[in-house]
Amino acid sequence: MEPVKDIITSRTNIPFLKKALNLSSFKQKLTSNNIVNASTPGYKPKDIEFTKELSSFLDKTKTTGTRTNPAHIPLGQNRDKSPEVIATESTDPNNVNSVDIDKEMGNLAENELIYRFGTKFMSRNFQLLKLSIKGE
Repeated sequence: MEPVKDIITSRTNIPFLKKALNLSSFKQKLTSNNIVNASTPGYKPKDIEFTKELSSFLDKTKTTGTRTNPAHIPLGQNRDKSPEVIATESTDPNNVNSVDIDKEMGNLAENELIYRFGTKFMSRNFQLLKLSIKGE
């Protein structure tokens, strides 16, 4: 019989949705930090490539393995790896920084939609899992 953890990770979208929500939360922090530092001289706005990071997660889940020793490198998804942060070079003629408040506010709105979408789907997955456990 397959352990419940393996069933949840192999037959549901929960790990994917968890990664999407974690990436969205990370992007929210970066965008908020960009807005806070909009008037900081020399500050370089930071961002992540959300789609690339999510695709990378999907590619890593195809390869799996069992660690027989804690010193071994884990195969498959590496939960400890942070997303690659990209810093934009300054293009402002005043040499203050290159934070575009309108762009950052747009990023916040887009990210909020992604997060709401993810939480709704995560909630629905847990509801379905709960129903299947109850046998309904």
